[in-house]
Amino acid sequence: MSTTQTATRPRIDLATIAIVVLTIAAAAIHVSRAVINPRITVLFTLNALGYLGLLVLLYLPAARRFFSLVRGIFIGYTALTFVLFFVWGFMKGEWPIIGFICVALEAILIVLLARMRPPV
Repeated sequence: MSTTQTATRPRIDLATIAIVVLTIAAAAIHVSRAVINPRITVLFTLNALGYLGLLVLLYLPAARRFFSLVRGIFIGYTALTFVLFFVWGFMKGEWPIIGFICVALEAILIVLLARMRPPV
C-alpha cells in the first residue's frame, strides 16, 4: 500500500464495545434463565437469539444501508424485553434479582443505541 492510500478500518470506540458486551450479557442472562427454568426455555432462548441476531445485523457490513432500521428495531426489541420483565413480574409474582440486573443493562443498552452514529 502506498503512502497516499490508507486502509479503511471500522472505528471501534468505547460505545461499540459497551453495546457488544451489554448485548452478550443480556443474551447470556436470558439463556441462563432458560436453563434454570424449563417452562420458559423456548421463550428465553429465542429472546437471547434475537439479541444476538440484531447485534450481528447492526455491525454487518452488508446491512450497513439498513443501519437506521436495524438500530430502531434493536431499540424497540430491547424496550419490549424491558417492559415484559415487569409485566411478567406482576403476572407471576416472580422478581429475580438477575432480572433487575438485566433490565439495568437493557436500559443502558437503549441509551447507547439511541446515541449511536452509523458506522463509517
